[in-house]
Amino acid sequence: MNQSVTPSLIRLPEVHGLVTAAARCWRVARDQHAAVQRRLYRLLAERDYGMLAPVFHGLLTLYEVTLNRPLIVGGSVLSQDEQALLDMIDGSGGREAPTRCSEGMAEAFSGAVQSARIMLVKVLADRIGPYPPFATPLSNADFNGGEGLFPWTGRAQTRVTGMTSVRRPDPFAVI
Repeated sequence: MNQSVTPSLIRLPEVHGLVTAAARCWRVARDQHAAVQRRLYRLLAERDYGMLAPVFHGLLTLYEVTLNRPLIVGGSVLSQDEQALLDMIDGSGGREAPTRCSEGMAEAFSGAVQSARIMLVKVLADRIGPYPPFATPLSNADFNGGEGLFPWTGRAQTRVTGMTSVRRPDPFAVI
């Protein structure tokens, strides 16, 4: 992904506080063996960012796995873990994912960071402006040698489930 397209999110004070508050809420919920996503949702829904609860839950869970130890959160100042997370989400800090884990786990965490960036841009688009996830928009013709990614035949679709085939009517058919 072209990181120059993703705006520098952490420069927004709101995002800095959002990521930090989510990390601290996540840590407390984990330590108390509470429902983590439910707590994150309650925290984030107050600002109408509830859809970020599973994003932060997944991101922070993978972050802790890649650290190979519990995530340390700060109090009145940021912890090193929080600062490293903010730098990774921002993409401008030059920090890479922690290397105390397998290559596969590092790749999964990298994907979680990319997803978090995309979702933060989506949720905060009214504040920072619309930014596409790619430098140039992709079209169906960019895939499969110009044949289109999802060729539309106009016929009813068939889905195979187990040993039987289920024929569904075309949901876009004009009746």
